[in-house]
Amino acid sequence: MKKSLLFLAALIIFAIKGWGQPIPGNPVITINPAATTPDETTVDVDITASDFSDVGSLSLTLTYNSAALQNPTIVFLHPDLITWGTFEANLALADTITVSAMDPNLEEPYDGITLEDGDIIFTIQFEIGTITDFTSVAFYENSEGTSCEITGIA
Repeated sequence: MKKSLLFLAALIIFAIKGWGQPIPGNPVITINPAATTPDETTVDVDITASDFSDVGSLSLTLTYNSAALQNPTIVFLHPDLITWGTFEANLALADTITVSAMDPNLEEPYDGITLEDGDIIFTIQFEIGTITDFTSVAFYENSEGTSCEITGIA
């Protein structure tokens, strides 16, 4: 009984405090669908934002089929992320892309970013490999829930 109460108390404290600051509007990041024709050799995949207000950092992990989509490169980065100067993308692992960026100002005033709904955060270009059917780029989330995170600045 004592362990249950201790666990319940810890759960309540975690629920109230959380690990990061809540973000107003619950930001959403979307991987937009892309289509190609048989004569195309590359495809661009846009990662877009909505309800993206006062964001202080983001960390994303994406997966893809490396036989179908090859040699990913970042071909567009939103100017606000360029201004931060902290955007990093690991494109070296087959089937997995990780990206991260954060507000470089660790003291007030913070420079959180706010994007309009539908703004492109970044674009990944892939060379087209062997596609026999539909293929996808998807968010990956680990069991700890830390593969895709967005935090606020408050």
